[in-house]
Order: sequence, then C-alpha cells, then structure tokens
Amino acid sequence: MVLFTSTLTNIIIFFHQKLTQLGVERLVLPAVPTVVDTWTGAFGFSKMPNFERSQFLNYTFLDFPGTIMCQKFLANIPSPNSVLPTGM
Repeated sequence: MVLFTSTLTNIIIFFHQKLTQLGVERLVLPAVPTVVDTWTGAFGFSKMPNFERSQFLNYTFLDFPGTIMCQKFLANIPSPNSVLPTGM
C-alpha cells in the first residue's frame, strides 16, 4: 500500500507541476456532497465561498444541481520528496 500511495503522490505532483507550467493557477470542480470530504481531505481542495464564485460569473462552468463548488490553488505545489499524511 505504501508503494501505491507513493506512486500516486508522485503522479499527482507531476500533473500539478505540468498544469502550473501551462499557466493554470486554480482547479475548480463541482462535487457531490457525499464526496466533498474526499476532495478536501485527500486531494487538497477547499469549498469555494460564494464571494469567490461571483468572480467567475463571466465564465462557463459545469455546475449541477446539488453540487458544491470546490477549488484548489496550484501555486503551492509540494516537492516530490514531501510526504502525504498516513492513511491516504
């Protein structure tokens, strides 16, 4: 399990680095309430406050009834040597 977690961590860090190189500053996604804890706890997203959501009124988002908009800023990408908390 440790090898899988380590490999998954490296893959996630790789994609974050590539997205940052492409100029992506923030990932935004709609999450169903039953998995918001997974997005926030395991993947580092946070619930997007309504005042921040209002900044994106001129953009098109996939938004589904009953979902919670989550976001993740990519500016602070951990180094490949950093370790995720145990239990992930």
